[in-house]
Amino acid sequence: MAAAATTTTKKLQVASSSPNTHKSYWSTKQYILVAVVGTLAATVIVIGISALLSPGEIDFSVTKASRMILPLDGGVELNLTVAAANPGWRAAVEYRGFDVKLHYTPFDGEPTLLNEDDASSVRTPFVQPPRNTTAIPVRVFVSGDYWVQNMMRGNDIPITAQVTATVRFLIGKACTRSYHIAVSCYLGLDLFKRPTVSFNHNNTADCVAAGPETV
Repeated sequence: MAAAATTTTKKLQVASSSPNTHKSYWSTKQYILVAVVGTLAATVIVIGISALLSPGEIDFSVTKASRMILPLDGGVELNLTVAAANPGWRAAVEYRGFDVKLHYTPFDGEPTLLNEDDASSVRTPFVQPPRNTTAIPVRVFVSGDYWVQNMMRGNDIPITAQVTATVRFLIGKACTRSYHIAVSCYLGLDLFKRPTVSFNHNNTADCVAAGPETV
């Protein structure tokens, strides 16, 4: 009788434990499935955000340039208008830094910096909306001593404007990391000959981009 009771008890224990084991097995599968689906969804979201916030394209050109000799020290103040075109329809551009420097390249020498003043005349930050071209006025100063010593005798020296900008791309409240953009704009030979520069057929000096680099 005792043996029968023991057998019955074991059967009851096995029977009562089976549903719990079965339930635990399916719960584990469900957790694994949910984890896999969640990982895939997160991957898709990350890929989508990365594509959405990928660096856009900014086209630079110089549309106007004029010079004025300052009467006090004989220096030259150059006024350039840099056109920055943001053709993208999604992302705005936040300019966190913007600077223009002038270089000339003698026929027998290395490119030389004309303006040594590191202070930029462009106030940053400012935001450019999508599908917009912003005209950015820039003042560049060349000292009188430098003008007399170097430029008065070299009117056939080609001048190039080096434009650098630090930008972020914005979509809503999301933003990319910072990118450093450097372009070179060939202004020709007339910058120090005439009060106003004559550009190419479309009256602009197009810039050659070096490409965005992360900062």
